[in-house]
Amino acid sequence: MSRDHRRVKRQAFDFGDVTVHDYADALPSNKPLTARVKKGSTITFKKEVKTRILKKNMDELHWYEKDLEDFDIVPDEDHIDIEPKDDGNSYKFHTKTDVEKKKSKVDRQATEGVVYPVDIWFHLAKYIYPEDIQSFACLCKGANSVVRCVQFWKHLYLRWYNKQSELPVSLQPDNLDCVHGLQARVIRSLFYMYQPFADHLKSVIPFQSEPDQLIGQICLRIWHDKYSWNFKFTKSSRTVSSSNIPRSICSSGFDTWHKDLFYNQENNCCILQVTSKEYQSIPIVMGLVVNKISLSVSRDMRHHRLRMVFDSMMKMVSKDQSQSIEVILDPVVNLKILHWWDPKYTNS
Repeated sequence: MSRDHRRVKRQAFDFGDVTVHDYADALPSNKPLTARVKKGSTITFKKEVKTRILKKNMDELHWYEKDLEDFDIVPDEDHIDIEPKDDGNSYKFHTKTDVEKKKSKVDRQATEGVVYPVDIWFHLAKYIYPEDIQSFACLCKGANSVVRCVQFWKHLYLRWYNKQSELPVSLQPDNLDCVHGLQARVIRSLFYMYQPFADHLKSVIPFQSEPDQLIGQICLRIWHDKYSWNFKFTKSSRTVSSSNIPRSICSSGFDTWHKDLFYNQENNCCILQVTSKEYQSIPIVMGLVVNKISLSVSRDMRHHRLRMVFDSMMKMVSKDQSQSIEVILDPVVNLKILHWWDPKYTNS
C-alpha cells in the first residue's frame, strides 16, 4: 500500500469532533427511543457513531484509494438460485454448487425410474397397431425385448389375418412355424391384410416416387416385361448384415442363422420400374453404381425422359465421362420405386 493511500485512509478514520446531530441519528435499533438512555449504553452509541462516520468518509474516497476488503462484493446472479421459503415473505439463496448437487440428485433419481415386469409389456403389445411398433419398441428395454420375440410377430399376424386376403403361398399361416425370417414375412403380409397399409399403396400416383434416392446404389439385376423395364438396386454391400448372407447346411453357425427372426435378404433393396411407350434397348449396367439420375420432359413435351449415369464407383464430381455408361429411356409414361414390402415387389 502506498504512502498516499495510507494517508488518505488514515484521514477516513480520523473522526474529529462529534456533533450532537451525529448522536441524535445514531440509534441502536430501528425502534424509537421512548425511555431515558442509561449510562452503560453510551458505548453502543459511540460504536454506532464511529460506524456512520467511517462509512461516510469511505464513500467519499475514490475506488483506487480503497482496499479490497472495503468493497461489498455481491455474487453473480447467474451463480445464485433464489427460492422462496414456505412463509412467502423471505427467500433462500443457493450457490451454483448447491444447484448442481441438487440437479445431479434429481437426474440420478430420474434415470433410475420404475422397472415394470415384462409380462405387462407383453400384455400391452397385444393392442399395438402396426404403424406404432417402432414407437412402442423405443419406450424402454422391456418393450424392446417384447418386439424382438417370436410370439409378438405371430400374434400380430393372427390378429389381422383374414381368409379373404389373397396371400401368396409363402405368406400363408402354415409358414408361421418357421422362425427364419418371420418378421419380414409378417410385414409383407400386413400390406395384404391391414387396410391402412394396403390403401397407402393404392394411393400412389405415377411419378410420385423420387428417383434421386437411388443415387449411390448398386444395380443388381435388369429385366423387362414388354415395355416395362425393371432395375433392382441395393445399397452398399458394407451396410448388409452378416445374418442376411445365405448359408448352407454344412456352413458354420447354421443353427443360429436358421433361427434368425430378423433375416431378410431383400433388406435395403428396391426395384425401379419404368414403363415406356415402346421397346428400347439399353446397355448392360449390372454391378455398376448410379452416379446421376434425372427425370425431365420428353422431346414430344407430353411424356418424361429418364437419364441415368452408371460408373464403377460413386463419384461426387465426375469430370471424366469416358468410363461412364449412360442409360436413357424416352418417352416414359410411368415410374415407380417398389420396396421389398410391396406386394408388387418381385425378383423376376
